[in-house]
Amino acid sequence: MTMYQHAMKTAARGPQAFCEWCGHTALEASLHQIVVADSSYVDPTDFTRDGRRRTHACCTEHASRLMDYGTRTWNDEQFWHAKLRRATRHCPQAVPTRTPEQLASQAGLTAEQLARALRWKDQLHGPHYHRPVHHLSTGR
Repeated sequence: MTMYQHAMKTAARGPQAFCEWCGHTALEASLHQIVVADSSYVDPTDFTRDGRRRTHACCTEHASRLMDYGTRTWNDEQFWHAKLRRATRHCPQAVPTRTPEQLASQAGLTAEQLARALRWKDQLHGPHYHRPVHHLSTGR
């Protein structure tokens, strides 16, 4: 069987997916569809899905491990930073600089959450684009 024939035969059976825990590939319909906690995930259109990402597992044991891993590794500051990224992603550069309070409000955060998200980002990667609101981390 040629690679093309194999690809056509596989496509005819349905979409493929993989277990996020072990990498096992199978028909999507035969895998467990689960929702895991993920502090790096924000939905681009549905804010109620923020922090909850859909994925697949090949068995209930792997589903349980994935859900446990998501809960154990959750980081509030990472989640708030992801919400901040989404809020600023759709903002044209020509828009005048927003106040920290306006930015926090647009991202659905409190001023304290914004400050903690920016400190987390600074500790992880160093200061970058957000210098105008950096004073929040000093408590002024």
